[in-house]
Amino acid sequence: MNKNVKKSTRDNKTQIQQINKSIGMMQRNLDMIHENIDKMLVRAPVSGMLSSFDPVIGETYSSNQTVAKIDVQSGFKIKGQVDEYYLSSVKPGQLARFSFDGKSVALKVKKVLPEVVNRRFEIELIFVDEVPKSVTNGQSMQVQLELSKAQRSLLIPRGNYFQASGGQYVFVLDGKGEAHKRYIKLGNQNPSYYQVLEGLSEGEKFISSSYETFKNYEIIKIKN
Repeated sequence: MNKNVKKSTRDNKTQIQQINKSIGMMQRNLDMIHENIDKMLVRAPVSGMLSSFDPVIGETYSSNQTVAKIDVQSGFKIKGQVDEYYLSSVKPGQLARFSFDGKSVALKVKKVLPEVVNRRFEIELIFVDEVPKSVTNGQSMQVQLELSKAQRSLLIPRGNYFQASGGQYVFVLDGKGEAHKRYIKLGNQNPSYYQVLEGLSEGEKFISSSYETFKNYEIIKIKN
């Protein structure tokens, strides 16, 4: 009886050892599988937005091979083209804004590149606050530069009348078939308009064509 018990105990120990060996082998195989799976993962070197990724089934990629493009969501800057007319008006530190996802986003001019190409010069702007999460590299946007504080002004369009008058006078319509020469004073200007400081009131109409043929007249009679 004792011999049978001892034999049974030895058999149980042998079975337990074999089971432990099997478990150990299974664990090593499982670790190897996990290691192989880990090698199949493509890890990004930096955090950001995945903007270019086009994997091909069955394709083999080697170590350090570029398989995707990541836009880092920090250090974004905007490059803009500005009409050469504003070259003397744009300075580093000036503020700008653009509308994005229904919100107004603040920018600041970081650098002005004074070289003029095709009547335009380039500026670089940076974000004043956090960069919107959905902004991606290569996007186009309309940016409004704040060249001066907003103010209400009377503006008149640029035209051929300026060549003869030098911006000193215009012929103002009186609504009775005549146009009277009136001296005015202009202020700031842009490629489309002049600012009127004196001499005209809102709603008044004037002749904006060339004054060459009647620049020496004081009154012009207009015939229908």
